[in-house]
Amino acid sequence: MPGLVLRLGIVALVALALWAIISIVRGVIANQRALAFAAGAEPAPLPANLTATTSPVRILAFSSETCRPCHTLQRPALEQIAATHGDTVVIDWIDAPSSPELTGRYHVLTVPTTVVLDAHNRVQAVNYGFAPTKKLREQIEAAVAQAHVSAKR
Repeated sequence: MPGLVLRLGIVALVALALWAIISIVRGVIANQRALAFAAGAEPAPLPANLTATTSPVRILAFSSETCRPCHTLQRPALEQIAATHGDTVVIDWIDAPSSPELTGRYHVLTVPTTVVLDAHNRVQAVNYGFAPTKKLREQIEAAVAQAHVSAKR
Protein backbone atom coordinates (compact mmCIF):
# COMPACT_ATOMS: atom_id res chain seq x y z
CA MET A 1 0.00 0.00 0.00
CA PRO A 2 2.70 2.59 0.83
CA GLY A 3 4.41 1.75 -2.47
CA LEU A 4 1.19 2.46 -4.35
CA VAL A 5 0.76 5.83 -2.61
CA LEU A 6 4.36 6.73 -3.48
CA ARG A 7 3.83 5.78 -7.13
CA LEU A 8 0.61 7.79 -7.32
CA GLY A 9 2.39 10.76 -5.77
CA ILE A 10 5.18 10.53 -8.36
CA VAL A 11 2.66 10.28 -11.19
CA ALA A 12 0.82 13.32 -9.82
CA LEU A 13 4.07 15.32 -9.60
CA VAL A 14 5.03 14.38 -13.16
CA ALA A 15 1.56 15.36 -14.41
CA LEU A 16 1.79 18.68 -12.55
CA ALA A 17 5.25 19.36 -14.02
CA LEU A 18 4.02 18.58 -17.55
CA TRP A 19 1.02 20.85 -17.06
CA ALA A 20 3.32 23.66 -15.90
CA ILE A 21 5.68 23.20 -18.88
CA ILE A 22 2.79 23.17 -21.36
CA SER A 23 1.30 26.30 -19.77
CA ILE A 24 4.64 28.12 -19.99
CA VAL A 25 5.16 27.13 -23.64
CA ARG A 26 1.62 28.21 -24.55
CA GLY A 27 2.26 31.54 -22.86
CA VAL A 28 5.49 32.06 -24.80
CA ILE A 29 3.79 31.25 -28.10
CA ALA A 30 0.87 33.56 -27.33
CA ASN A 31 3.32 36.32 -26.42
CA GLN A 32 5.29 35.87 -29.66
CA ARG A 33 2.07 35.86 -31.70
CA ALA A 34 0.99 39.09 -29.97
CA LEU A 35 4.38 40.63 -30.75
CA ALA A 36 4.04 39.59 -34.41
CA PHE A 37 0.61 41.24 -34.57
CA ALA A 38 1.95 44.36 -32.89
CA ALA A 39 4.86 44.52 -35.34
CA GLY A 40 2.46 44.22 -38.25
CA ALA A 41 -0.28 46.46 -36.88
CA GLU A 42 0.90 49.45 -38.84
CA PRO A 43 1.51 49.28 -42.58
CA ALA A 44 5.17 48.63 -43.18
CA PRO A 45 7.21 48.40 -46.33
CA LEU A 46 8.38 44.94 -47.25
CA PRO A 47 11.88 44.26 -48.55
CA ALA A 48 12.50 45.07 -52.20
CA ASN A 49 13.13 41.42 -53.06
CA LEU A 50 9.43 40.61 -52.48
CA THR A 51 7.19 41.08 -55.47
CA ALA A 52 5.03 44.17 -55.70
CA THR A 53 1.37 43.32 -55.71
CA THR A 54 -2.10 44.78 -55.70
CA SER A 55 -3.58 41.58 -54.26
CA PRO A 56 -5.70 42.02 -51.15
CA VAL A 57 -3.80 39.23 -49.33
CA ARG A 58 -0.13 38.27 -49.12
CA ILE A 59 1.13 35.17 -47.36
CA LEU A 60 4.70 35.06 -46.13
CA ALA A 61 5.64 31.38 -45.93
CA PHE A 62 8.76 30.94 -43.83
CA SER A 63 10.65 27.70 -44.42
CA SER A 64 14.15 26.30 -44.72
CA GLU A 65 15.92 23.86 -46.99
CA THR A 66 15.91 21.14 -44.35
CA CYS A 67 12.32 21.56 -43.17
CA ARG A 68 10.49 18.43 -44.26
CA PRO A 69 6.97 19.59 -43.17
CA CYS A 70 7.54 22.81 -45.13
CA HIS A 71 8.02 20.89 -48.36
CA THR A 72 5.71 17.91 -47.84
CA LEU A 73 2.79 19.58 -46.07
CA GLN A 74 2.86 23.38 -46.18
CA ARG A 75 3.92 23.81 -49.81
CA PRO A 76 1.08 21.62 -51.17
CA ALA A 77 -1.45 23.43 -48.96
CA LEU A 78 -0.25 26.81 -50.21
CA GLU A 79 -0.20 25.59 -53.82
CA GLN A 80 -3.87 24.65 -53.37
CA ILE A 81 -4.55 28.14 -52.04
CA ALA A 82 -2.75 29.70 -55.01
CA ALA A 83 -4.71 27.52 -57.45
CA THR A 84 -8.11 28.33 -55.95
CA HIS A 85 -7.60 32.00 -55.04
CA GLY A 86 -5.69 33.19 -58.10
CA ASP A 87 -5.02 36.93 -58.03
CA THR A 88 -6.54 37.35 -54.56
CA VAL A 89 -3.46 35.92 -52.85
CA VAL A 90 0.28 36.32 -53.41
CA ILE A 91 2.50 33.77 -51.69
CA ASP A 92 6.11 34.63 -50.93
CA TRP A 93 8.38 31.79 -49.87
CA ILE A 94 11.03 33.05 -47.49
CA ASP A 95 14.10 31.11 -46.42
CA ALA A 96 13.99 31.87 -42.69
CA PRO A 97 17.71 31.34 -41.93
CA SER A 98 18.78 33.77 -44.66
CA SER A 99 16.14 36.42 -43.83
CA PRO A 100 16.83 37.44 -40.22
CA GLU A 101 15.16 40.86 -40.66
CA LEU A 102 11.81 39.34 -41.65
CA THR A 103 11.99 36.46 -39.17
CA GLY A 104 12.69 38.98 -36.44
CA ARG A 105 9.96 41.38 -37.54
CA TYR A 106 7.30 38.66 -37.54
CA HIS A 107 8.70 36.76 -34.52
CA VAL A 108 9.10 33.50 -36.40
CA LEU A 109 9.69 30.75 -33.83
CA THR A 110 9.75 27.72 -36.08
CA VAL A 111 9.36 26.62 -39.66
CA PRO A 112 6.95 26.35 -41.26
CA THR A 113 5.40 29.64 -40.19
CA THR A 114 2.86 31.47 -42.31
CA VAL A 115 2.01 35.12 -41.86
CA VAL A 116 -1.15 36.41 -43.55
CA LEU A 117 -0.96 40.09 -44.47
CA ASP A 118 -3.64 42.38 -45.85
CA ALA A 119 -3.20 44.76 -48.79
CA HIS A 120 -1.47 47.28 -46.48
CA ASN A 121 0.97 44.64 -45.15
CA ARG A 122 -0.74 44.52 -41.75
CA VAL A 123 -0.66 41.14 -40.00
CA GLN A 124 -4.02 39.38 -40.07
CA ALA A 125 -2.89 35.93 -38.88
CA VAL A 126 0.24 34.09 -37.75
CA ASN A 127 0.49 30.30 -37.89
CA TYR A 128 3.39 28.58 -36.14
CA GLY A 129 3.83 25.10 -37.60
CA PHE A 130 1.80 23.55 -40.39
CA ALA A 131 -1.36 25.47 -41.33
CA PRO A 132 -3.91 23.37 -43.22
CA THR A 133 -5.65 24.67 -46.32
CA LYS A 134 -9.00 25.11 -44.55
CA LYS A 135 -7.47 27.31 -41.85
CA LEU A 136 -5.60 29.39 -44.43
CA ARG A 137 -8.80 29.87 -46.47
CA GLU A 138 -10.63 31.12 -43.38
CA GLN A 139 -7.79 33.55 -42.64
CA ILE A 140 -7.74 34.78 -46.24
CA GLU A 141 -11.50 35.33 -46.20
CA ALA A 142 -11.20 37.24 -42.92
CA ALA A 143 -8.40 39.42 -44.36
CA VAL A 144 -10.43 40.16 -47.49
CA ALA A 145 -13.52 40.99 -45.39
CA GLN A 146 -11.38 43.26 -43.20
CA ALA A 147 -10.10 45.02 -46.34
CA HIS A 148 -13.69 45.63 -47.49
CA VAL A 149 -14.65 47.04 -44.10
CA SER A 150 -11.59 49.31 -44.08
CA ALA A 151 -12.34 50.48 -47.65
CA LYS A 152 -15.90 51.53 -46.69
CA ARG A 153 -14.64 53.80 -43.91
